[in-house]
Amino acid sequence: MKKVFFYIILSLPVFAFAQTQDQHFYTGLKQVKNKDIGNTIHNYGDTSKYDDHESAFNNNGVIKLKLADFGGAIADFNRAIELNPQFAESYNNRGNAKSGLGDTKGAIEDYTKAIVLKPKYIEAYFNRANAKSLLKDYNGAIADYTQAILLNPRYVEALKNRGETKFQLEDYDGAIADYTKAIALYPQYAEAYCDRGETKNSLADYSGAIDDFTSAIFINPAYTLAYNDRGVTKSILQDYRGSVKDLNKAVELSPGSYEECFTRGITKSKMQDFN
Repeated sequence: MKKVFFYIILSLPVFAFAQTQDQHFYTGLKQVKNKDIGNTIHNYGDTSKYDDHESAFNNNGVIKLKLADFGGAIADFNRAIELNPQFAESYNNRGNAKSGLGDTKGAIEDYTKAIVLKPKYIEAYFNRANAKSLLKDYNGAIADYTQAILLNPRYVEALKNRGETKFQLEDYDGAIADYTKAIALYPQYAEAYCDRGETKNSLADYSGAIDDFTSAIFINPAYTLAYNDRGVTKSILQDYRGSVKDLNKAVELSPGSYEECFTRGITKSKMQDFN
């Protein structure tokens, strides 16, 4: 079963900060990466001393966004926009925060505003495309991914996501072409191999699909979805023992997954193995 995942791109513009402000931001960002949440808020939670710097509110909002404090992030991005209504990065980031709260339409409005202010804003096109895909506006999403790719032809994430969107429209050949381009640019892109394998399955190219799932597993030996999909494909080819072996590995990697357990049970029933 094809599973589509999207992610958002944050914007951290470079501005001339006072030294203490820089220290607060980068210390806080390092602590986010280290999951030191308490000290992050302590070191970068106070914007009151930087009321005249819209960039400080933007960056503080990014920290809150990384901590999944979407409401707090929106408040900071609002303040940044109040201080500078032409601040495209804050519109983009506020769109990400709205997306985190499930306000996809509101997110699209912010991404659009960011693009109006900054017509070559690659990340805003990418984020708006992801949001449009969530609303099943697949043609609109493809248009935005395409614009992002025109601005950066090496944008592998946009190529992969455009491929996923083409898959939703049953443009399987177009999807495979995008995955293949992404893989050519980034040969270690396990997700693109897996997505291409799933698309090949839709075209009944089962041997080609297995090759792609195998490549994904070689790159990421803990890739549950690739094991599951390869197991399902082997079952279609009546390689039941190979199928169960892959599905066992998928269950081992993701013990609580109903889908992998159910699929393994179906395959074992075909083998008349009910253990």
